[in-house]
Amino acid sequence: MHRTINNLPKLRNILLVLLLAIMVISLVIYLNKIFKPVAYEEMLLENEDVSVKIAILNGCGFPNIASEVKEYFLENHNGSIDVVGCRNIESCKFIYKKSLIVLKHDEIEKLEKVMKLTNIHRRIYALDDNCIEDIQIILGKDYTEYFSTK
Repeated sequence: MHRTINNLPKLRNILLVLLLAIMVISLVIYLNKIFKPVAYEEMLLENEDVSVKIAILNGCGFPNIASEVKEYFLENHNGSIDVVGCRNIESCKFIYKKSLIVLKHDEIEKLEKVMKLTNIHRRIYALDDNCIEDIQIILGKDYTEYFSTK
């Protein structure tokens, strides 16, 4: 009988800890439902109001590829992507084996949106406030991994 009396405080402590854990879990679930966190990627894709101005540059030398990728954007992402330029890379130096994204304005959300749409993750920052486009996409020889053209 002496042991049963000594075990009551331990049992009471265990029950209090369990009750406290249940209350904390309930509070977290309640707060999660109230504030409903939205994944950043979902937020970018849902916000179609954000139009990204892009220029498509042929960096691999395949004829007319920049025009074909421009058509791809017009057919698949018209409204969220505004293609403002389509040309060969400056000085016609077709040295790019890998496609990449060049950020021209300091707007990371636009960069992330284009990365999500194209699946191109290689990027560089060449900020230029005088540039018309927000982003340049330089097409490398691997462009078929990212764009299905005719």
